[in-house]
Amino acid sequence: MSDRPQQMLDDILGWPSALEALLDAYERPDGPLAALDGFAGRGVLMTGLGSSRHAAMTVVAGSRAAGAGAWTEPAAPESPTRPSADTVVFAVSASGTTPEVVDAVRRHRSTAAVIGVTNRPGSPVAVEADAVLPLLAGEETAGVATRTYGATLAVLGLAAARLGARGPSVEELRDAVPALRRLHRSRGPVVARVADLLDGASSIDVVAGTRRPGSSAQGALLLREGPRLPAAAHDATDWSHVAIYTALPGHRVVLFAGSTADEAVIRTVARRGGETVVIGERLPGGARTIGIPLPPDAHPIARAIVEIAAIELVAAELWDRAAASD
Repeated sequence: MSDRPQQMLDDILGWPSALEALLDAYERPDGPLAALDGFAGRGVLMTGLGSSRHAAMTVVAGSRAAGAGAWTEPAAPESPTRPSADTVVFAVSASGTTPEVVDAVRRHRSTAAVIGVTNRPGSPVAVEADAVLPLLAGEETAGVATRTYGATLAVLGLAAARLGARGPSVEELRDAVPALRRLHRSRGPVVARVADLLDGASSIDVVAGTRRPGSSAQGALLLREGPRLPAAAHDATDWSHVAIYTALPGHRVVLFAGSTADEAVIRTVARRGGETVVIGERLPGGARTIGIPLPPDAHPIARAIVEIAAIELVAAELWDRAAASD
């Protein structure tokens, strides 16, 4: 039997302490964010792949809603953004070795300001960038992006705030630390019941609103990566236009609450013989709910850090079941 599901759980449970240490480091006046001084007012490009890009998607969504000139794109050679002196490029790779991200650093660094965002300060992304924002997430022994995903949300959010976009302060992100600990302490029965609902499902949609696109993308990835479940990410409003056709009896939806389309998704899924897991506030018709212990006025990035932890716990449980059956 593989011990990676247990390693994943250990990684998850160690994250609140690592996040607290990260925030302490970034709060210092001479901390990593000092590298961004002088760049406010420029356009912001965040580029990466996989979990790194998922986190950037949520941060960029908040920045754009605040009127900032920010965008994200996959780190790929096809039709990339043209290098510009008016742009700050955040090249995001937890390992610091993703070839496409390293190429993006090299493509932009002679023209734009390039900031490497990585968990490995000695990696190519860190060495070749103009400056580095370390993730300080510690080691992920399971090889699944849990701590580094949350750390990327935190670091990119703080960077956005430093550049004048609507990012969180360190104090606003500190709300996530006790919330994560409460979620972890109370995880047992509710995580098991949610896992029962998803275990063996033939189709799972992971759905979130336009302000937190990284939650649906990362949530679906977690269900695919460990337990190998057929999960796909969708925007809540767009769901009824693109995913409704496969919402057949037995279909499952994991819904990160917070969109005006939430209740319509739940009603449609129920009408078609499926069930919905809600992460966040309880909604009418949800089959299961994992509550997020944060105040209603918590910063959206703090909420994104905590809500993804809920699906991480479910994914670890489902992966453990799959490993045991093998």
